[in-house]
Amino acid sequence: YDEKRIDGTIVIKGDMEAVLSIKGLSISPAPGMRLIDGTIDYEVIRASIPEVAGLGVVAILQLRR
Repeated sequence: YDEKRIDGTIVIKGDMEAVLSIKGLSISPAPGMRLIDGTIDYEVIRASIPEVAGLGVVAILQLRR
């Protein structure tokens, strides 16, 4: 996140935003889930799935180490 979006409460320094394709996933990402990138483990803080024409194809995740 850029400095303007860090409020110290909802978004804290070090949080990351990721866009994840959900095509083929059997579950939808949700807060409390874990995402592992190589050896780095992140907690999903927020997850939103914007819809286009009634379909969600990506999840926008707020991640925290």
